[in-house]
Amino acid sequence: MLALPVYLRGKTYYLHTRIGGQQFKRSLRTASREVAIIKASKILEAVMIRKFEIDIGKGIFKANDENDFQRMLTTLQFVERLGVRKPSSSAEEPLKGACSERSGLRLGDVLDKLFLLKKNLSTATVQSYKSTITDFSGFLKNPFITDIGKGDVSRYQEKLAKEGNSIRTIDNKIATIRTVFYFSIKQGYYFNENPAQNRTLQSKKDKIKNGYSIFTEEEIKQFFGSETFKTEKEKDADYYWAVLIALLTGCRISEVTGIQAKEIQKKDGFWVFKVMQSKTLAGVREVPVSADILDGLGLEEFLKGKTSAFKYMQRDGKGTGNAVGKKFSRHLEELKISREKLVFHSLRKFTNDFFMRNGVSLEARSQYIGHEVDNVNINFYTGKQSIEALFKQVESQQLKLAKLAAFI
Repeated sequence: MLALPVYLRGKTYYLHTRIGGQQFKRSLRTASREVAIIKASKILEAVMIRKFEIDIGKGIFKANDENDFQRMLTTLQFVERLGVRKPSSSAEEPLKGACSERSGLRLGDVLDKLFLLKKNLSTATVQSYKSTITDFSGFLKNPFITDIGKGDVSRYQEKLAKEGNSIRTIDNKIATIRTVFYFSIKQGYYFNENPAQNRTLQSKKDKIKNGYSIFTEEEIKQFFGSETFKTEKEKDADYYWAVLIALLTGCRISEVTGIQAKEIQKKDGFWVFKVMQSKTLAGVREVPVSADILDGLGLEEFLKGKTSAFKYMQRDGKGTGNAVGKKFSRHLEELKISREKLVFHSLRKFTNDFFMRNGVSLEARSQYIGHEVDNVNINFYTGKQSIEALFKQVESQQLKLAKLAAFI
């Protein structure tokens, strides 16, 4: 095997030699001698053969010409892969034959590249990503992405907590940062371990415990049977139909309010709601609802002459359903339905729970609601049911639900 100045210290191999009369020592961040030799050979080949000087500790970066400058950047990438970060301050001496200022990507630059390649993101998601990354970058004083580490993410979590953000909000923001760094690593802009990975504060059990509540059947009767709601059909038809459809379909509010009129079509015995934009791949689906319910309520008349099924527009990056959600909360207060964690999303949870209690299978519920089923048999050995087959499984339960809510 190739003889190199590679030594085991504890459980980690180090490269320890002298280059140009100067001691050179670097951790190779591995317990495997074979891997250590490969890493050491790459570093030595880069440092000893190329005509440039690097002293990371002192912040010295020198190159004789443009070609050597490019080779130096390549070497720095190798060093970064080993976890050695360049100092955030500028170099003490200017590079010979090259620009004296550091160059590289900042978080905002990487986010722009992400948006360029992932054009299927919803407007609300884009706004949410921009808001989080702008805040995080501003907190760190807009560093190069290669200068960001785990400690920076920890300090940002603490900052968010001091500002009064909930654990759920903090986790959501860190998830956005994690996504951007995974993209950076995949595209070759960042070479270390993702600094935002494994930083979730809530466990799965905590998420279930702290999640939104589910309406009871009595609360559903109280809300949908109230004059407060019924009069909205004339006063604010968009709100009335958005809430009604959300209950019958189990769709997220953004899925309902973002739907186009042409994506709501009538078939033999039922209406189909084609959800084309969703937060998950499983959420892109077709949802059938009995014509016996919707025809009697006047859905066709409501949709006549429309392009967008609903009037709601996105504002301040909060999504098309923001106005509906706020009005729904006000109506809950008026009706004194004030149990903790009851929100618009609780309708979706109620519909799923109602179907489950009335015998609809997990596979049918998941396809209807738009949930991924983590099961090898379902994911790899079965396909989706036809819309007709799905409707047959849910029709009787939809009618029960409509009677409960006094739609029929």
